[in-house]
Amino acid sequence: MGQLCPEPPHFREPPPQAFLPAEPNPDPRRLEFIPDGWLAAGEDPVALAISPEGRVAVLVWTATEARLRLVDDSGRPGPAATLGVIKKPYSLAWISAERFVVLAAGVPEAIAYTWREGALVPSGEIFPLRAHDGGPFLHRLDGPVEYLSLQPTATLPAHRAPRPLVAISQLSLARAASATLAAPLDSGQAGTVWHRLYVDARLPAGTGFTLLVAASDTAESPAQIADADDWYPHHFGPAPAGAERAEPVAAWVRRESEIPGQPSLIDSPIERDLAGLFTVLIQRANRPVRTLVGRFLHFKIAFRGHLHATPCVHAIRAYGPRFSYQDKYLPALYRESLFSPEADAVAPGQSSTRPDFLGRFLANFEGVLTPIEDDIAASWLLTDPERTPDAGIDWLGSWIGVAFEPWYPAAQRRLHLQKAPELHRRRGTLRGVRLALDIATAGGVRDGRIVVLEDFWFRRTLQTVLGVSLDKEHDELLGGPVVSGNSKVGHTLFLGEEKRFFGYDVTRKKFLALFDADLDLSARDQSVVDDFFASLAHRVTIVVHEQATPDELKLIERVAAVQSPAHLIVRVRPADRDFIVGLSALLGADTYLRPHPPADPVEVNDTILGDGSVLSRPPALDPRLTGPSQS
Repeated sequence: MGQLCPEPPHFREPPPQAFLPAEPNPDPRRLEFIPDGWLAAGEDPVALAISPEGRVAVLVWTATEARLRLVDDSGRPGPAATLGVIKKPYSLAWISAERFVVLAAGVPEAIAYTWREGALVPSGEIFPLRAHDGGPFLHRLDGPVEYLSLQPTATLPAHRAPRPLVAISQLSLARAASATLAAPLDSGQAGTVWHRLYVDARLPAGTGFTLLVAASDTAESPAQIADADDWYPHHFGPAPAGAERAEPVAAWVRRESEIPGQPSLIDSPIERDLAGLFTVLIQRANRPVRTLVGRFLHFKIAFRGHLHATPCVHAIRAYGPRFSYQDKYLPALYRESLFSPEADAVAPGQSSTRPDFLGRFLANFEGVLTPIEDDIAASWLLTDPERTPDAGIDWLGSWIGVAFEPWYPAAQRRLHLQKAPELHRRRGTLRGVRLALDIATAGGVRDGRIVVLEDFWFRRTLQTVLGVSLDKEHDELLGGPVVSGNSKVGHTLFLGEEKRFFGYDVTRKKFLALFDADLDLSARDQSVVDDFFASLAHRVTIVVHEQATPDELKLIERVAAVQSPAHLIVRVRPADRDFIVGLSALLGADTYLRPHPPADPVEVNDTILGDGSVLSRPPALDPRLTGPSQS
């Protein structure tokens, strides 16, 4: 069961002479039993809670899940919700009209949910349980939700006391901010009619910003434009409270950019009215003629957000002068007939002139048609591998006879088309294979992750040969000149043991003695050397560092097979040995350097002084200086 905590106060009887009603409590609290039938089959009630509004909720278990079921005043079962993530919660409490929390064994926090019928997932709020004793919530008529926690004192080491359930503070961002563009935009021509704004921005729900623009024919600072009526607001996102109806609100544009072939500048997916490209016609909302004229365009920006999100502006582009359909295509009687100073008079709340409205109305169509015209004029960009859309890469490749396999990555397809002239010139050569692999692996050959070697470079001399000069101006494996320390004391003197080599019935010393191509050889020896060189001819080994993924290895094999001539045998081998001086020392070819391993810690009665072990923490005679001992 349970007990009241703390104990309720005790009331004494009133004195006999006190004035009292005839019936002190005509409607006392009482228990009413709900008849059976309010639970579904297989439901086991575990806990109940009543919200501040009087909503009764029962926490029930089934064989596979936990549910929250509402019960009305008459005892009839109401809607139910299934609690996700957690299986066996044992306590329930409401923290608001629509939010509740539950406790589960072994979970050091209360799990919060937002009520709705159906399947629920935790809301993500964190309610830590400090020194929780493992018991249920403490229910009360009002006030915050509480739980019992261990709060020992000097006299009561097992003391328990209620502690309120408090959420960890969430992200708290500024609700508003503003800034001024230090330098104006310069059109280069006095009297420019500014046309339209395009903005790349991300506007989370409930956020927005306002661009205030002003124009002048002199390069004055924004601070010199002191009159607030000379700054004209253009709203992005929902208009703020108090905004006039005539103030323009930007529209979301479906395309990524108004510039042909230009990708979006935002770093998140494009989403209608929330992220992407926005546009608005530049205009003066409080003037009879709303055209904004001036060489320089000044900007102020006012951000609007809430505690959990703020808007993000990536780019602002202003276009001018205006190409007016009204002035270009309609008779003069449709053009504006009101001029300064009357056209520039402040008229808040008043409508614009009829010609001005017609011009802005026609600008709606111009805003749709001009980007289409720009796309047609810039259709040549479709032949640029960097600009063509993903769907046009294969089409563009077909122009020059390049067909891509389905497994070829899209980014590498673009680079392949850019390098196609050089690839065709180098096709079937070692340099061509390296270039193709470098393209397919995004710079794997350039970065040294992939090394392409002709097999004859694997002729290593592992011992000193006396009488043979082995100097090289450039060694393919070692990437530089190699100077041999061999002594020239005749061409048959050598150092080294005898054994079979490469499967030939010839000793290692005979092979090494015949290593120099300038030596006079017998027919038999020449045959041995020729056979050996033939075993290495027309063979290429592609060495890939161990960090390569299996998919990358398959990609390398496919590209090498396509780019290599038919008579060439190509092998792809991962480098499986670390760099060892004197044994496998072809650094960057078939070996590589691993990160330096950490030193072993010193262990008492086990470590030998000087073996490389180190103390993991400073020594101390008093263990309290370094904390508890570590196992």
